[in-house]
Amino acid sequence: MDKKAILNKNYMPYIHRMGKITNTLGVFMGLAPVVYLGFRYGLWPTGGALLQGWINIAAIMASFWIMQPIQFFPILGVAGTYMSNLSGNISNMRVPCAIAAEQAAGVEAGTPEAEICANIANAVSTYVNLIFLTAAVIGGTSLLASLPPNISASLNFLLPTLMGGCVVMVGWDQPRILLIGFSIAIATRLFTVFLLPWFNSFADITSIVITAVVCISLFKAKVFIKV
Repeated sequence: MDKKAILNKNYMPYIHRMGKITNTLGVFMGLAPVVYLGFRYGLWPTGGALLQGWINIAAIMASFWIMQPIQFFPILGVAGTYMSNLSGNISNMRVPCAIAAEQAAGVEAGTPEAEICANIANAVSTYVNLIFLTAAVIGGTSLLASLPPNISASLNFLLPTLMGGCVVMVGWDQPRILLIGFSIAIATRLFTVFLLPWFNSFADITSIVITAVVCISLFKAKVFIKV
């Protein structure tokens, strides 16, 4: 049995089964405090409050519900997506770790090897993240307060720096795709800012979809796009 057959017949069914179980448990655990307060103290939220809260969250996060799976699934793979949904820190921890693991192993995204690399990277990064997060919660506040103001201010650039590194790792050998992606993203953002400001929340997902369609079309037409 070759590696793709093993991946599809043995690995993937197990991952889907355990991923559905753990993610469902995560939902119930997230609701557990509310259920406890309701049964223990009778503090049940009203239907109007629930609806208003959902609308407030959806107004901010709805585009991410569509955008992030499209962005991150090709890098994280199936198992990495299940784990990331539970552990969080997807863009600033899970995706960079998966990219670094795939780059270090010399595998391409979307392959069985990349699936395994992303799985291992996400699992390890979750444990490491938990250890450092626990340490930060215990002593991080006092440590950050003791830092000089210029050092504290520079921490705001960590995430953009990390994303820039990911862009270089992913697109270093395909600069034309990077140029296409950046051009579409800038054009979409300018278009929404100046002409359709009400559509600004969907600018990112729009640019992602357009970039994907353009690059796939160019690849099928065999126009300077490689994978």
